[in-house]
Amino acid sequence: MSESLGVRGDYLYNVTGENNAINSSLHFYSPDIDGNKNMGLNPHKDILTLTVLVQDDTGGLQVLKEDRWVDVKPFPGSLVVNVGEAIQAITNGKYKSVLHRVLNNPTKTRSSISCFLIPTPDSKIEPIPDLVNEENPALYPTSTWKTFVYNHYALALKF
Repeated sequence: MSESLGVRGDYLYNVTGENNAINSSLHFYSPDIDGNKNMGLNPHKDILTLTVLVQDDTGGLQVLKEDRWVDVKPFPGSLVVNVGEAIQAITNGKYKSVLHRVLNNPTKTRSSISCFLIPTPDSKIEPIPDLVNEENPALYPTSTWKTFVYNHYALALKF
């Protein structure tokens, strides 16, 4: 990812902290037997850096593209990698965090494993300097990871 941005190959690894945390979650989504289009997971964007997802063949993961929900079809043996809002800020919007959700299948239980890469609390979250210039000003302020998270949730809680 770093090299595609024109920076050192280890740039993103170094900027998010050598001691990143990895949080894993195992998810089971029950069948939507009553046909109410129950949400397994409400629409949201991941705040962290990256999410790596292993999913079964049931389906249900969708991303919002051009104001339409699009299915992310499971492909056996593949991983889904989702860019989080921290990477969007660090890349000054070159990589985008996508709004996504999970719909429950009408007949089958869906299972997945998510691995979340989380920066250290004092990791600096700021646009890569090489991506900022007069034509491309910084779109995100400099902050630490803990401040980035606080601001994200404080904004979400405002009515």
